[in-house]
Amino acid sequence: MNEFETRVSTVLRDHADGEVDVRALTAGAIGVGIRRERRRRVGRIAAGGLALTVLAVAVVGGSRWLPGRSGQGSAPVASTSQSGQPAGPVLVYQRPTYDPGTRAWAGVPTPPLDAAAPSAVQDPATVGTAGLVHFSFASEAGLGAATTVTYQTGPLWGVERAQIEAGPGCGCVFELSRSRPGTGPTHAAFLDGARSRPVVVGTVAGTYHFFEPCDGCGPVRDGVGTLVWQPAPGLWALLNIGGGEARAVQAAGGLRLDRTYRVVVPYRLATVPAGTTVQNAVMTFQGGMVTSGSHVGATVENSVAVRSGPRAAMVGGGNTVLPPMGPGVTNEVTTINGNPAIISTSPYCDFDDRSSECTRVTVPKVIVMIDLGQTIVALSNWGNIDRVAVLAAAAALTDLYTDDLAEWPTSPLP
Repeated sequence: MNEFETRVSTVLRDHADGEVDVRALTAGAIGVGIRRERRRRVGRIAAGGLALTVLAVAVVGGSRWLPGRSGQGSAPVASTSQSGQPAGPVLVYQRPTYDPGTRAWAGVPTPPLDAAAPSAVQDPATVGTAGLVHFSFASEAGLGAATTVTYQTGPLWGVERAQIEAGPGCGCVFELSRSRPGTGPTHAAFLDGARSRPVVVGTVAGTYHFFEPCDGCGPVRDGVGTLVWQPAPGLWALLNIGGGEARAVQAAGGLRLDRTYRVVVPYRLATVPAGTTVQNAVMTFQGGMVTSGSHVGATVENSVAVRSGPRAAMVGGGNTVLPPMGPGVTNEVTTINGNPAIISTSPYCDFDDRSSECTRVTVPKVIVMIDLGQTIVALSNWGNIDRVAVLAAAAALTDLYTDDLAEWPTSPLP
């Protein structure tokens, strides 16, 4: 990465041990065939040493962002109920135990539980809904103490996904969906050219895809296999994990589909364009902290992306928000709603998939970082959304961060 990309990844990443694919961040996300010919949108996903692409809130659509009607940006929002919003579901969150010495959680942490929501087995049609996670892993799965867990769910990905890392070279990718895996670009590294053989997960038939060991194959193929099966009628599961067939079957046997969790966000947007809905949601557990965001809008292609979390999680353990640097980058130090902020503008390129070189500059890339004290919020534009829209979204955002995730809004929409 160049110096600009390094600075951006430092601010927006969640301490991923692997390199963050910033081009995938700024150009878009994997999945659903979003103009792949125009921009490079496929991130690298390796089960051994995950490169966690940072995703966040996107507020989008054909219409432009509206500033706060009060003329001051956002109105104070003390809580969901006090702001006049529907109370929403009652969530239960038991903070998982974290060991700073091993830098690992006790097991695999999950988002807040929504005990009243139907499970995936009870209502398979709700799988893939933005903000909902319909799965977890019991200790019998043998995944161990996770160091990093990222949940992603919604139409942007088309699946419910978890990327779980439990130490160097020990990780997995799990997906739950309503269609058979293997047709999208995310599965190319897992399935293309692989051999396969039938397996049994509990009492259910499945298929284990694997590659013959070879020198220099890399972590995606060497020693890593992908298990595909139907854990319940109308549902498909994919598990990419190292350790061989027996380990994959064991992990799959620990899958639970009897509870529903919600990816919540520590902020609310005072105003959004008409027709805006939640398109995607993401939550990362790492370093004893949680960061969260989501995509909302009329589409997933043109958006303002927002990521929020504790200060240490957002600035790489340091205490200073560093502005991006690099050729053509301009930085403006300012305030937004009275909070210190940096507005960074840089060239935004289309990339040639073969040469990985910039073919032409499109809408300039805009990154806004707001220092809220205990938390940092980062916003950026996707597609054809411009600087005005990013700043309007920043002005409309109200920070609602608390240590209890059950108190966070289940939706960033007003």
